[in-house]
Amino acid sequence: MAENYFEYELFENIKIEHGTLSGCEFIDCEFCNCTLTESTISGCIFSECRFKGCTIMAVKTEHTEVKYAEFTDCVLLGVNWALLLPDGWFSSPIHSLKNCKLRYNSFMNISFRKFDFSGSDLSGATFAECDLSECNFNSCDLDNTEFYKCDLQKADFRGATGYQVDILSCRLKGARFSMIEALNLLQSLEISLE
Repeated sequence: MAENYFEYELFENIKIEHGTLSGCEFIDCEFCNCTLTESTISGCIFSECRFKGCTIMAVKTEHTEVKYAEFTDCVLLGVNWALLLPDGWFSSPIHSLKNCKLRYNSFMNISFRKFDFSGSDLSGATFAECDLSECNFNSCDLDNTEFYKCDLQKADFRGATGYQVDILSCRLKGARFSMIEALNLLQSLEISLE
């Protein structure tokens, strides 16, 4: 058990800037209107926690795990989710997203099968070697978001804009795209359409 163990607790309006959070374990806790910027999280576990109206920016993580977190109305800038995968990688770090901005986030080797990203702002994100089959990206802001070596089979990108899919490395069978954006997919083939 972690040095500081918290279960079923509510944390409101906590602000940590240029600080350190270390040696804590949070189980089924709720964080409301909390801010964590330019800080370090070390040796912590967040399991089945809920984050509402929180801002997490430019955070460095060390030996920290996030399992099945729920985010609502949150801003998460520059998070590398591969560094937050639980040991064994059997559980997902994110259980749900509602009305969130995840700008410049990095996702690598994570299974989001059948996940609902709809309406999220994922601009500048990178997805590499992720299972995104049957995911819903409907109406997402994916400006400069890259997908590389991902399973995108049966994923729904209708209404999403700005994404860059490496169609030579990704699996796309049954994926759905808006017509205009589907034409943009052909750019990686270096062909011209007239």
